Amino acid sequence: MLAGRTLLEHAVTTMLSVAAQVTVAVPSADLARAEHLVGGSSVRVIAGGMRRIDTLRILVGAATSPWLLLHDVVHPFVTKELSWRVIEEAYRAGAAAAALPNVNFLYGTDGVRRAAPGEVVAIQKPAAFRRADVERGFAAAERTVSGELVRDAGTLEILALAGQSVAFVPGRFMNFKLTTPDDLELAQRLMAQG
Repeated sequence: MLAGRTLLEHAVTTMLSVAAQVTVAVPSADLARAEHLVGGSSVRVIAGGMRRIDTLRILVGAATSPWLLLHDVVHPFVTKELSWRVIEEAYRAGAAAAALPNVNFLYGTDGVRRAAPGEVVAIQKPAAFRRADVERGFAAAERTVSGELVRDAGTLEILALAGQSVAFVPGRFMNFKLTTPDDLELAQRLMAQG
């Protein structure tokens, strides 16, 4: 919950400001609750998969539009404006995502420096891409030796398998990902301030 609403409600509200149809994937056990919270003529609620990659496959399979905008409830501060910038850049480049350049030196757990400030980016949501490209990426993954992705690959990795690069639009620090209890506490304080 954030400011009296679930993260799902926040996400769906913002996505409906830029998309005619929203498909929400949730765990099977949460279908009825999610349907009650956000279901309607413009919002379809479906069961997701066991892993992130499985859920992406299910969402893409359920999609009917040639262009898709992927969002995640753990980014409750995404704005309509950022979403439109991602969509517009995807139309131009084929695929796009919000991203922030790193501002610190980054080190591996072995103590070796991996990146200086500005050398890498942190991906945010949303991401926009053609449905056909991500389907082609899944097909390429199935042609590998095992037919399965070794780990829970992300959308950008799937698009890369299809040969589709991703352009980045400047993200927003306020579009941070809620991952830890501290993130949630910060989000609650920000919402309380209005």
